[in-house]
Amino acid sequence: MSMPLISIAICTYERPALLERALRSVLAQGGLDTGDVEIVVVDNSDTGSARAVIDALNETARPQIRYSQAHPANISVARNTAIAAARGAWIAFLDDDLAVEAGWLAAIRDAIERYDFDAMFGAVRAEFADPASYSELADHTFARKSDAPAGSRLRALKRGPSQTFPLGTGNSVIRRASLSALDGLFDPRFGQSGGEDFHFFLRLEQAGGAFGWLPGASCIELVPTHRCSEDYLARRVYAGSQAFAAAQIVTSKSPGIKAMMIVGKAHLQLLLLRVRQVLIGHSGRKASLREAGIRGKISWRDLHPVYAEEARSLKHTG
Repeated sequence: MSMPLISIAICTYERPALLERALRSVLAQGGLDTGDVEIVVVDNSDTGSARAVIDALNETARPQIRYSQAHPANISVARNTAIAAARGAWIAFLDDDLAVEAGWLAAIRDAIERYDFDAMFGAVRAEFADPASYSELADHTFARKSDAPAGSRLRALKRGPSQTFPLGTGNSVIRRASLSALDGLFDPRFGQSGGEDFHFFLRLEQAGGAFGWLPGASCIELVPTHRCSEDYLARRVYAGSQAFAAAQIVTSKSPGIKAMMIVGKAHLQLLLLRVRQVLIGHSGRKASLREAGIRGKISWRDLHPVYAEEARSLKHTG
C-alpha cells in the first residue's frame, strides 16, 4: 500500500458525543474518496469510549476510520501515538471538540502544493454552548483568527503583530519529514498541564522549521460554559504561562540564566501591576488574568495539571 498524502488524526478523551461531531464533519468533506487520505482516532481514555462511535460510523464511512489506544491519559502520549499510527506524509491534527468547516480538506491540499512550510495552522472559530457565556477574553482564549493573508509566516516564540495567538496542535497540519529534526516528539511532562504543543513547535522552530497561516482550513471549537468562568480562565492562563516559561527554559542553551531572566521580569511585572492597582484603586477581570499569567511564570517548575483537574471535576459532577 502506498503512503497516504494526509493522515487526519483526532485525539480524544471520554467525549464520545464531541468525537462523533468531529468525525461527521470530516466525513462530510469532499475529496475523501481519492485514496490518499486516512482517518486515525487515538483514544486516550481507560474505558475505550471512542470505540462504539467509530464502529457505528464505520458501517458507512469511506475511508474506514482506524482506531488506536494510548495510555496513560496524557495528551502528549496521545499525540505521539497518533504520529506513530499515522502513515501520511502530512499529519492533520484535530481535537475532539473541533468540527471542520466546508472546504477544510481542500484548503489543506492546496496549501501542501503551494507552500513550503513544515507546519501550517488553520483558523478556529469559537462557538459557545451558552451564548450568554461569551466574553472577549473567552473568545480570545479559544479562537484562532488573523487578518493576515494565507501563507503568512507564523512563529512559535517571537510572534508578529498580526499573530495574536500561540501555535497549538488543534487544526494544524505537520510535515512528517520535518519531525526527523527533533530529538523526541511531544513531551509527556506537559501532558497534564497543556503547553506540549508550544514546547513542540518551539523546538521545531529552533531546528529551522517554518510555519504558515492557513485561514481557509477553518474549524469550529465548541466551548462549554464552564470554560468561560473567570476561575477556569485564570487557571488556564496560569498553567499556560507556566508552560510558556518552562518550554523556553528547558530548551535554552543556558537554562539557569534563562530562568533567572524570566522569573526576574515576572517579579517586576507583578510589582508594576500592584502599583497600577494602587494608583487606579481597583482591579478588573483582565488584571486578575494578567496576574495569573505573571504568577505562572514565577512558579514554572511545578506545572499545574489544569486539563487533568478539569477531567476529574467533570467526572465527579457528571
